[in-house]
Amino acid sequence: MSDSLITSWTQFEVPPTSEDSIQSSLFEPLLPFKADFHDTFYGRIAENGAFHGELATNLAKQSSSDLAATTKIIDFGKVAYWWRLGVNTEFRTVYFPVATSSQTRDAVTSLKGLVLTMGMGIDGSKAHMSPYSGFPTCGWIEGTQTWGNQDVSACTWCHVWKHKVSEETFKTTERRVPQDGESYRPLSLEVFEQGLKALGAVGWEDVHVDFERVQM
Repeated sequence: MSDSLITSWTQFEVPPTSEDSIQSSLFEPLLPFKADFHDTFYGRIAENGAFHGELATNLAKQSSSDLAATTKIIDFGKVAYWWRLGVNTEFRTVYFPVATSSQTRDAVTSLKGLVLTMGMGIDGSKAHMSPYSGFPTCGWIEGTQTWGNQDVSACTWCHVWKHKVSEETFKTTERRVPQDGESYRPLSLEVFEQGLKALGAVGWEDVHVDFERVQM
């Protein structure tokens, strides 16, 4: 870990009675410590929706004190990425062998991620046409993680899309300039994933969260 800013990501299960929205009052215990951090955001993981019925049934059998929660510490370096967290924020957690070197870690964070090939103009004049709110950010998760039944190292890529349509359009249409005279123009998503695999990635998983800022 570096001496720069870090992010803590806590994932927890919500009781079936919380159908409407998560109440920000849940985070009131953080108030005495608000001078120690910049911002706090919360939101539901969209991918859990398909399993809500089964999850609700399981949770109904437990008391709230039995609900599981896991916290991960992520080093995003000096990038203050959190100010743009909002609706349809995508987190891609990428898994690598435990013995991944620092050189490989640096190479992973140096990948472009999912960005426009032509950029947004020298002066940013085309920013309004961008499918995302700021460039993607990559940070490494502290400690050993688990992927399937194996111990791994992991990093998280944060992409903040303006909305679901812009994300889907980018991933299915945005292409890179062909290399070495080739005629095929690969999708940016293909290039990104090929880059991850070339650096040793053994797998990844994506989640989307509609973040809200906790008012303190």
